[in-house]
Amino acid sequence: MTFPIFRRAASMALFVALPCACNSSAPAATVFVSSYIQPAGPGTVCDYGTMTPWFDIGAPTGKDPTVVPNGGTQGGGQAVTVGCTVHPNGAGFDVALNASLGDHGSITITSLSGKAISPSDGGPVSATFQSQKMGTWTSEMCKLSYEYQTGPVPRKPPVAAGRIWAHVSCLLAERNDGEMRGLPDGGIGLATCDTEADFLFEFCNE
Repeated sequence: MTFPIFRRAASMALFVALPCACNSSAPAATVFVSSYIQPAGPGTVCDYGTMTPWFDIGAPTGKDPTVVPNGGTQGGGQAVTVGCTVHPNGAGFDVALNASLGDHGSITITSLSGKAISPSDGGPVSATFQSQKMGTWTSEMCKLSYEYQTGPVPRKPPVAAGRIWAHVSCLLAERNDGEMRGLPDGGIGLATCDTEADFLFEFCNE
């Protein structure tokens, strides 16, 4: 008659030993972005004659920028959406980063196929800057570097699995509106500007 009691006690002990799954959800991805557009180099035509702010998410407050989580709001209730992956690949990282602020703007940064970014020097990436007001500007020849407010990123290392703090520079981003402009050399081509952004993505997929 003791066998059922033993089975019950063993099952109770097993139940107590199981780990609790409560509060196991990962934190929401967070982002800081400060972006602008300005004229590109000689021989190009840009729709903006001087450096023009694009959109900001969070704020560049000292050594630790103010960040906003995915699903948060800013600027009169504009929704912030964040999607990001920073994945180790050999000695570097593959990145796929996107952040948007309602209809004020969005930025997408992606490492090139077969070209993981270096943890010390960054590397080539593609980027798209977009907003209803300013249009869509893209480049496959952007440069990712570990800079913040024209100086080095204060956090070391600036990139790790699931997070990255860097700057993207697209010196020859083209406007994807299909409208050809007259160029200084007499030819025609798409509007070309220099698009730039400081950014910090954290709690990303790994």
